[in-house]
Amino acid sequence: MENSKSKFETKDFILIGILSSVFFAIYMALGVITAMAGPVIHVFTPAIGGVICGTIYLLLISKCPKIGIFTISSLVTMVLFQLIGSTYLPWVIAVMVASVLADIICIPTKYKNFKMISISYGIIMVGHVLGNIFPILFFVDKFRDTFLSKGADISFLDKMINFLQGPISFVIILIVFISGLVGMLLAKKLLNKHFRKAGIA
Repeated sequence: MENSKSKFETKDFILIGILSSVFFAIYMALGVITAMAGPVIHVFTPAIGGVICGTIYLLLISKCPKIGIFTISSLVTMVLFQLIGSTYLPWVIAVMVASVLADIICIPTKYKNFKMISISYGIIMVGHVLGNIFPILFFVDKFRDTFLSKGADISFLDKMINFLQGPISFVIILIVFISGLVGMLLAKKLLNKHFRKAGIA
């Protein structure tokens, strides 16, 4: 019985698809809105998303606490971004590595420990921001050329690059991680009924 519960079923994949699509839609919308607000604000898209989307992840975990859930969900999200041509290899790698790490953290507690779930979610959101920060810090010319080829505005791009170069990038990483924790705390209040029913402590 325990073994069957640990296996993914069709309904699980449907749930993952739906909630991952919601995350994708919200994150994409936030990206558009923050971009209109300016390059500096756009940098904080993962932080804003971390607060808003915590409910999606906690609902997913409460309904489907199975090994690999973070990795599969992030994979679906990245595929959706790829379909609209918005992916960038370092971003995909950073998010997927963070998601695998998130699963590893939660496996010992069988996805029933709220503290571990929150830390895992924060790490995933850090993966999203590292997708930009890492290439800007270590191969900025390639980063710049890639996004210029995608039609990015050169002034917008240069302002974002200039902002992220230097110690501020590490502050942003910390902010994004904390935003993930805040997002989970808000989600816990909103999903208290599901939270208790799922037996998450």
